[in-house]
Amino acid sequence: GRNGRRLGMKEILGYSEIQPDGSVRVKVPANIAFYFEILDKDARRIGPIHGNWLQVNAGDTLQCNGCHRHPGGNSPPLPLPHGRAGADAASINIAPVSGFYTNTQDPASGSPYLANTGDTMADALSRTLAVPALTPSVSVEYSDVWTDPAVRTPDTDFSYLYSGTSGGNVYSLTTPSPTTAECETQWRAICRIVINYIEHIQPIWEVDRGANTCISCHTTDNAGVAVVPSAQLDLAETGPSDEQILQIESYRELFFNDNFQQLNGNALQDVLIQVQATDDNGNLLFDNSDPPQPIFEFIPDPSLRLLPSMSANGARASYFMEKMTETELNARRALSPVTVNHASMLTPAELRLIAEWLDIGGQYFNNPFDPAAP
Repeated sequence: GRNGRRLGMKEILGYSEIQPDGSVRVKVPANIAFYFEILDKDARRIGPIHGNWLQVNAGDTLQCNGCHRHPGGNSPPLPLPHGRAGADAASINIAPVSGFYTNTQDPASGSPYLANTGDTMADALSRTLAVPALTPSVSVEYSDVWTDPAVRTPDTDFSYLYSGTSGGNVYSLTTPSPTTAECETQWRAICRIVINYIEHIQPIWEVDRGANTCISCHTTDNAGVAVVPSAQLDLAETGPSDEQILQIESYRELFFNDNFQQLNGNALQDVLIQVQATDDNGNLLFDNSDPPQPIFEFIPDPSLRLLPSMSANGARASYFMEKMTETELNARRALSPVTVNHASMLTPAELRLIAEWLDIGGQYFNNPFDPAAP
């Protein structure tokens, strides 16, 4: 996967459902660069970042048809052109040929969804329920409007919200929302989801969950007494990192390799080993005695080097997300045996926020105009 952080600060425009035939029809703001991502039911990106930016003028319709790959014997297959009408791939969607989708009905009217010849499901849905079907949302919401209850029980609806009351299959945050209250109730072209680490992610570690509060275990300070943080991961906001003064320690702990630490009295220190010192060219160093004696130094033990638990390549590529769901995803790192089960410690709304932040690169800031941004 491509490193998402290299693509810079990013905002999210909104979300739209993929219909059962794979079709999507949605409004986007005019005259801005955007790209799209395909997500699973838990709002985590499937596959690598799209990486190609699109743009439309007011009133334009842009149609994307399946994968952008040349057919036949290219090795490797090359991307088809973007932005050239008629040069893109043929649609992989087989649309209906007559007037109704069977076994479906519009819950508002009680009538089947009307489809013209050649319509996809997204076309039929947007024609019947014009505003809900075309307008995106800052919430991740699913409603099974296509299943005929006479055939089988429809899939369960669910909603991941930023604000509001949680209950049933509706999940919302208790921490600050990354968008405005107006955008949560009525999406407009100026609506954006802007996620900053200190403002929106760090508060999740500090939510009071009783014994399961993140910073109760993942801290180096227990009521003034130094402790080794659980899993060697410190999530407490303890000030600037000693590696990067513009970032707090917890962010560095999540995204960068770290030294294994142990207690020395009431202080934490890196676990060190003694090795022979080398110069800038890697040559072993000796002193001026006769015969010359090796010069030794102490360095952090590389065999205990800790790998980061989060990846800017996305939520499914992050060991953190595997551990918080106790599920193997795509982190390419074996899930450790369950000593403390983390699967229900964070809420679905919190996991959704962390996932979308990771999927756009896990940047410290996503707003270049933020006064706190360097």
